[in-house]
Amino acid sequence: FIVLIVIVAASLLNLFFQSSIVNLAISAVAAILFSFYILYDTQNIIRGNYETPIEGAVALYLDFVNLFVSLLNILRSFNSR
Repeated sequence: FIVLIVIVAASLLNLFFQSSIVNLAISAVAAILFSFYILYDTQNIIRGNYETPIEGAVALYLDFVNLFVSLLNILRSFNSR
């Protein structure tokens, strides 16, 4: 959870500095983080730690969306060079 807060803070700082290297680093860390979140939420769904199935589905959906956005940012960074 702390890594997610650091990613958000670094993204806000990068809005002012507009560094492509920092953007690539943020996206790479976010992709790794959301990959672990997918594993964590899948494990919680299997164990039944969510009160309703909808909560687990939404958590997993958001993990996949954020991973996809991070991967798109990484690909965009490589294409802009």
